Amino acid sequence: MEQFVGSDLVLLTLTVGFYCLGSALYSRTKFALLHPVLLGFVAMILYLKLFGIGYEHYRRSTELLNFGLGLSVVALGYLMYEQLEHMRGRLLPILVSVVVGCVVGVLSVVYLARMLGADRILQTSLAPKSVTVPIAVSVAEPLGGIITITSVVVFCVGIFGSLVGPWLLRRCGVTDPMAQGFALGSAAHGIGTARAIEIGALEGALSGLAMALMGIMTALLLLESGKDLNGEVTVPTDLTQEFKDIQNANGSTINLRIGETVRRIDLLYGLLVASANDAASVIASSPIHTIFVIGFRIVYILSGCGVGRL
Repeated sequence: MEQFVGSDLVLLTLTVGFYCLGSALYSRTKFALLHPVLLGFVAMILYLKLFGIGYEHYRRSTELLNFGLGLSVVALGYLMYEQLEHMRGRLLPILVSVVVGCVVGVLSVVYLARMLGADRILQTSLAPKSVTVPIAVSVAEPLGGIITITSVVVFCVGIFGSLVGPWLLRRCGVTDPMAQGFALGSAAHGIGTARAIEIGALEGALSGLAMALMGIMTALLLLESGKDLNGEVTVPTDLTQEFKDIQNANGSTINLRIGETVRRIDLLYGLLVASANDAASVIASSPIHTIFVIGFRIVYILSGCGVGRL
């Protein structure tokens, strides 16, 4: 019995089945808590907990879905290609939309969390809320964020954006398909893009484009923000315990010392080339620097040039 309930075929079938059940229920009721992604997410957690099945086993059993995710990305590219005629001559609105999405999406959550008294670890965990889970986790973990918080927040943002986004856009009088697609892609990443595809092909194509460009534009924005990369920063004393934790965990470092003065560009090189945790901690000690690291991490992941733990 245990072998059956935990078999690859059963786990894969249940995952797809719960999603299809959620889709059917949601299409009939339009009840937010029956959103197919949310229903499938909760149902599978309960099933795994009930039968004591570990996540690693579940992940291996559903590897086929991860393969399908790659195919869906290619499909988004083809969808975008089909809508090229609608994008011609609109480069400026597209770039402006992505820039605004980056600024509002990242700065708002970081500074709102700071105003409410959140510590740096929580700010770092919340900062990549507007990118897909794999990227969000990849950029939050090296910065000292709590990846479980990051994953849940990104998931909730996607669900909320896909449910409330179209309604909010209509209430605000936003009817242009390109604007709707960019808004959903910038704010609700993959789940929002899936919702945009349901609305229309043009909305889906622009949403996928916005989702992909979010990371690139974040990095470009911060490079142009006036920060002198040759300027020097001092390693703060409040990172003493964090540096000890990095050493105890045998994490990669560039051997920074408390009170040491180092150039920002050297910190950046240490982060991207050596994937140095101590360099990431120094850069992430300021919210705006946290966003700077996030931008570069996303760029390297999307471009396939990532090194180290990327």
